[in-house]
Amino acid sequence: MKKINHIKLFTLIFACCISSTSAEAFQDDASFAKLYFGDNLYIEVPKNWNYLNEEIRKQINTSTEATIRIAGIDASQGNNVVLISANTFTVSRNPSATLHLNVRPAKGITQAEMHTLKSISNKEVEAIFGSPEATLQNLRALDGVKTVKVIAFKIDSNKKMTCLFTEYETSRIDGLVSLMQSWVCPAGNKLVKLATSYNKDEANIFKPIIKYSWESLRF
Repeated sequence: MKKINHIKLFTLIFACCISSTSAEAFQDDASFAKLYFGDNLYIEVPKNWNYLNEEIRKQINTSTEATIRIAGIDASQGNNVVLISANTFTVSRNPSATLHLNVRPAKGITQAEMHTLKSISNKEVEAIFGSPEATLQNLRALDGVKTVKVIAFKIDSNKKMTCLFTEYETSRIDGLVSLMQSWVCPAGNKLVKLATSYNKDEANIFKPIIKYSWESLRF
């Protein structure tokens, strides 16, 4: 299997043109909404978070491309669609947690091939996908970021999907410490990405929520 450029795989916000979510998604009394995109992409997300509108999602897309180009990577987000962009607040003026779901057209390995990698070592993961250290420069370049370190870099699976999972811990000059997660899921002609984050001191609140959304993801 060819080595995958992990900078592009992890940094880009992946998306493609997919039909809108089900109109019935928010009609029941459960805490999580069941969202369907087209016929085969599905996720459950917390209802009480703030969901950004289409114009804001477009700006996120543009900002992502700008960040990538500043980092010296030639990439276009023109075929990128941010399907979900959400956040929630507790006591700070900054978001306590975020969730983004994206898909984009791509030519790559399939979910069946990813599934065969479930039991490989972390060293083998790096040999195939590249080192996560290569993306640290992009995170360190963000305003206010003091330190960044890799917490996890491995193949992760729920009941339906097998993905490349990366987690970083960032500390800011204002003392805030955050954990950032990314599940990049190759699916043949598409790449699905779930990106989340939460404040480390609120992990007991948000880690179970994000884990539930990840466990529900299927394509």
